[in-house]
Amino acid sequence: MAEKSITLYCRENGSDKLYKTDVTQEGSGFSVRCWWGPRTGTLQVGTKTKNPVSRDEALKIWEKLVREKKAKGYHEGEDAPAYTESDGTTKDTGLRPMLLTPASLEDAERFLEDRDWCAQEKLNGKRIMIRARKGQVVAANRRGLECAIPREIASVLGRFNVVVDGEMLGSTYVPFDLLEADGKDYRKEGYGLRYHVLLNVLGDTKVKPIHAVARPERKRELLKALQERNAEGIVFKKLEGVGYLPGKVENLAQAHAVKVKFWRSGEFVVLQLNSNRQSVSLGVYDAEGKVVPVGNVTVAPKYVWQVDVNRVVQVRYLYATSGAQLYQPSLDDSSGSVWRQDKKPTECLIDQLVYEGQE
Repeated sequence: MAEKSITLYCRENGSDKLYKTDVTQEGSGFSVRCWWGPRTGTLQVGTKTKNPVSRDEALKIWEKLVREKKAKGYHEGEDAPAYTESDGTTKDTGLRPMLLTPASLEDAERFLEDRDWCAQEKLNGKRIMIRARKGQVVAANRRGLECAIPREIASVLGRFNVVVDGEMLGSTYVPFDLLEADGKDYRKEGYGLRYHVLLNVLGDTKVKPIHAVARPERKRELLKALQERNAEGIVFKKLEGVGYLPGKVENLAQAHAVKVKFWRSGEFVVLQLNSNRQSVSLGVYDAEGKVVPVGNVTVAPKYVWQVDVNRVVQVRYLYATSGAQLYQPSLDDSSGSVWRQDKKPTECLIDQLVYEGQE
């Protein structure tokens, strides 16, 4: 029986195809197999592991593969939505997104109290800008290159003359900013006006803009709700005085669009040293005392002397996937050291993991 298995479907550019992949045990190791081709035709067969690897490594390869396929328009379920046509070339649309400046949860306090800033949920999707003019719809990815989007989304936006910015969550598009509408350029206007126009234009359509709140008490309620359901984070945007500026402001004091990710921190035992200690494999213990690998973490040169097999290290991460793999892990030295000399390996339990979207 396969350890993990998924079948994905995609209908775009005139094709109707599927992609299946699984993790299966081979002797003492695991392999990542895949099948792909037209939905009703003969499938090609391949593998992402030339030789069997550890369960930890196989799950990491499988989950990365699934994320990549979904980012390219594949969906679970045979009723996968049809996508707009694309000729496969990397056309530059000229669209460039405004990026968020990272901030800590401690930094969030001033944005929560300041009525000049609104708050929204930090979405975990694919960044997409869309330009619709006279029925012609063009979508662009984070790099500004043309990409396909679900035809249903294109059909809705094709009725308007707009340029919007948002994120694609599966086959759902959530716009959170507006640059143009009905021939008027709003790039030099403050976010408060841009968001107001966005609601007026798309608020009654199937493409629902993201929810935003500005009163301090409402922002705190949103923050609490997002933390309770283990969302990725919260976003703050300055309502007045700053237009839509492509790129990212590095200095937090000058920022006008900020993201705060809800990092978790935990203790994990080092299972293996990789690539001359450039990274290490981590694990936890389950209820039966068995080791469960949770992924790898990069080791900066200044931490090399602190990591070794069977030592406990402090790691921060966004969440754990359904396969008990840490998402975006990094060594955490907030206590002054990443090596937890006060912890025993057997104290690193799987119960500490916080999973994506877990209530």
